[in-house]
Amino acid sequence: MFISGCAENMRRLFSMIDAIILLSAPAATIMERLTMRSGGYGQIAEERQKVCHLISTIEPLLRESADYEIDTTRPITSIVDEILRISQ
Repeated sequence: MFISGCAENMRRLFSMIDAIILLSAPAATIMERLTMRSGGYGQIAEERQKVCHLISTIEPLLRESADYEIDTTRPITSIVDEILRISQ
């Protein structure tokens, strides 16, 4: 099972999860990906500013909780292979 997201009370689920994997990318890469979208969240400057703020404030907390971190700037097949390796 895969769970995505973040909540203040998420630690209550940790005992039910075999591995916590943080999928990350540098802020510049995330900004580039947001601007390349054809629509949806991240299209306006205020949303991108919020993303930058969350990267700087929340991502370090998520990193502390993670068992693994995968840099998503690599090819998608490499990322999937690593997730599958971790989940075995």
